[in-house]
Amino acid sequence: MGLTCAVPLFVSASFAEDANTNTKKDNHQSPLATIMQTRLWADTPDPKPFVKDHRPPADRLKYQPLTGTDPERPKLRTPAELKDLETELEAARLHADKRAGVKPASTPAAASSNKPKPATVAQ
Repeated sequence: MGLTCAVPLFVSASFAEDANTNTKKDNHQSPLATIMQTRLWADTPDPKPFVKDHRPPADRLKYQPLTGTDPERPKLRTPAELKDLETELEAARLHADKRAGVKPASTPAAASSNKPKPATVAQ
């Protein structure tokens, strides 16, 4: 008797499940189909006549770029100007070292080196 009651319940449940899956399959769309059917833009209506009359012609409009204009960049320096700048910076470094009480390097290799060494901090 228990088996007789269980079979109709099982059969009715399976039919209900089949009905639910069929409706889900019919409503399922691919993401591309959804995107193509969805309108992601707005249709703008034609302007009223009084608006058209008061607008300037499109060729006279001067649009300003949103990014602005390119800033004026400094000119590239010549090798002679770079050498002058290097000697000026080296003189300023030596002056700052002298004021700080840092002794300059007295080795001939350090003096003949083209590249200045960083100042050391006396501890």
